[in-house]
Amino acid sequence: MNYKTRFITFTILLFFVIQSTFSSGLELCNERALDVENLIKEIRTTSIDEYLTLPSKVREINNIIIRCNLDAELYGLRKGELDSLRNKGYLHAYNLARVRFENHENMNLENLLNLAEAANISSNEIKVKYKEKVETAKNRCVEADMRERLPPIRDQGVSGLCYAYVAADLVSFETGQEISALDIAWSYSDTTFAKLRNSLIPNINIQGLSIDGGRLNLALSSSKSNGFCLEENLPSRNAINNILMTIEALERMRAESSNQRESIEGEGQGYNNGFSEAFCKEFHSIRQFMTNINLNDIINSMNTISENELLKHLSDMSCNSRLYTPLLKFKTTNSLFGSPGRHRLMSKTHSILDDNKIMAIDFNDGFLYDPIRDYESLHTALIVGRRWSDETNSCELLIRNSFGTKCNYSPSFDCDSGNIWVPEGIIMGKVKNITCIK
Repeated sequence: MNYKTRFITFTILLFFVIQSTFSSGLELCNERALDVENLIKEIRTTSIDEYLTLPSKVREINNIIIRCNLDAELYGLRKGELDSLRNKGYLHAYNLARVRFENHENMNLENLLNLAEAANISSNEIKVKYKEKVETAKNRCVEADMRERLPPIRDQGVSGLCYAYVAADLVSFETGQEISALDIAWSYSDTTFAKLRNSLIPNINIQGLSIDGGRLNLALSSSKSNGFCLEENLPSRNAINNILMTIEALERMRAESSNQRESIEGEGQGYNNGFSEAFCKEFHSIRQFMTNINLNDIINSMNTISENELLKHLSDMSCNSRLYTPLLKFKTTNSLFGSPGRHRLMSKTHSILDDNKIMAIDFNDGFLYDPIRDYESLHTALIVGRRWSDETNSCELLIRNSFGTKCNYSPSFDCDSGNIWVPEGIIMGKVKNITCIK
């Protein structure tokens, strides 16, 4: 094939390629023209919840109009309408960022200024106003971490005993002695309120022990009156399993002891009084949980105390040396509705942390697991520290939970062995009240 023939062949091929490309482009533009029509309908009817999507949709419409050389007027677009809709989206984004900024959820000044500029808002005044707010928040957010003054994190398991574990940690922090959360739960269960609740709502207690939630203030006041039991005398770790194990062990011991009415003097005498080895193993398994009771205590109690009251009675016997704290005083600060309540609680929180104290919070904790759904789930936990985070542009508060050292929380939050760092504005928007020891 000579040069002339090759040139003609190349020209013909190029013609078909250009024609094919033009035809494909024409078909694509015809399809995109329909997209423009649909997009224009969408942005004109966009609800306020979807305003954030306006800028990207306007950008897509403009790109199609330019690429396909479309006449915007054919779609009924008024002059400046797209710009107006885009600015509406940027303004909405700016207002959301401003609210989060003022609520101390995310104090990213650079992001706020960029959104203000995109929404055609003068940024000079904003920069002056909000730069001062950032500096004030940073200066107030003096680093604090009180974890070293607390016992290791305990795990409430599937129970609703969060209030008892938090109450125990509050008192442990003040006294320097680890307090039994389980004994606090027993004290609360003895209150008139808890007994009334149990009578109205069945199946939320084990032999009188409320395990389906409780009131922190009532638990603290009732335990203060009774005296606090030390953790070593009635361990709270793995509490529900230990309670169920003890109930089963007592039932087996009761069945055998019903045939044994001999007087047993002193601990461990069962081996010499006709009790089986299995019976004595049950006793020693209970002693791992109720550390201060002896075999004589159990035998006598089984003969004189009703089955429904036996567990509470033995728990009290194990707590034979109680800690009385008449000088401890508890104070609860309730939130108000909306933003004033949020800032009131933030101010109170920082005041407590400035005094190197910790506090309990009643709050909806659903956001810790799913920030998007943020379902309602009332919970009690502790605030035990604070720090400034450049990553979240906020003062973060350290939430100490009572689910052990696991970190089964949303990756949105930094978790450290069961302690969760959360921006103060986010957590304070969920808090119902704060309780501290004065």
